[in-house]
Amino acid sequence: MINRHRNHWLPLLTLLLLGWSASAWAQPSILVVLEQETALFGEAVPLQIVAVAEAGTTIDAFDYRALENQDNMEVLDAKRLDKAGEGAHSVSTLDLKLIFWEEGRYTIPPVTLTYTTNGQQEQIQSDNASILIRTMDVASDTTRLMPIKDIIEEPMTLRDYAPYLVGIAALLIIGLLIYFFRQNRKAASAPPKPPRRTTLRALMMERLNALEAEKRWQQGDIKGYHSELTYQARFYLERRYGIRALESTTDTIVQHLEGHALSAEQVQTLRRLLQTADLVKFAKAEPEVAFHEEAMQRLRQFIRDTDNPRLMAAIYESGTIETYEKAEDDKEAS
Repeated sequence: MINRHRNHWLPLLTLLLLGWSASAWAQPSILVVLEQETALFGEAVPLQIVAVAEAGTTIDAFDYRALENQDNMEVLDAKRLDKAGEGAHSVSTLDLKLIFWEEGRYTIPPVTLTYTTNGQQEQIQSDNASILIRTMDVASDTTRLMPIKDIIEEPMTLRDYAPYLVGIAALLIIGLLIYFFRQNRKAASAPPKPPRRTTLRALMMERLNALEAEKRWQQGDIKGYHSELTYQARFYLERRYGIRALESTTDTIVQHLEGHALSAEQVQTLRRLLQTADLVKFAKAEPEVAFHEEAMQRLRQFIRDTDNPRLMAAIYESGTIETYEKAEDDKEAS
């Protein structure tokens, strides 16, 4: 162990001697330089590991894991510096900063150096180092300690209660404001509007007319047009026949419709409409221009042919739609 504070020339002389030794024995020399012999706990202590290797010998790595595994000692920082020395020697330096968390004398374990010479990898270890860790010196104090006296309690006054009274009054005012605001809001809120009622067929025709007025396919949005058209077809089938048409494939829909009174021509029309739309949506197919309008007209005709005049639709202001069957004596508009 070398004390840098006392002898600045000693590490340099030692390095030269180690360099000569490395040349003689063809293995690196390793030196431990501890800057101080004592330190305070919690203080960062510099530690330097210096390795000198001759030409043809390579310093591979410094292994300081033994330092990290010590109790009450921690490695704060580790930096390696490589440089060329005199006479084709190389010098590798590992600068560490250690910190100790309890007082006492510590033995710093050796650092393992891995190097390669003549194509063969070897290892050597540094020497141990020792350091004394102490607590901070406390100067002697001859001042006599006085006994601890009881706390003198001051009587409470109205001023002491004022913050609490103000806080309670503020909470009461806020509560009253919230109460009156909610009461006025309830009084001012209008009752919900009754739903608009129409037949399922009339509702579907409204929707198809609105889609046709948008002129999507004429503006190049063929995919959007057929996606909305098939959605309306599936919506009608789900409300008309009670099947899960919105979540089913074309083949599943056709299979569910087999138990209903549909002609082969109607099923074929529906299948072609849904399958062509699937090709447009997923395969990016482009049907003939005439098919766009033809698909709209075929869906309208399918709705007319399969209409149940007793099926009604209640359209709420929120957009929710409920379908139900009109009773025999129900006078609602159809």
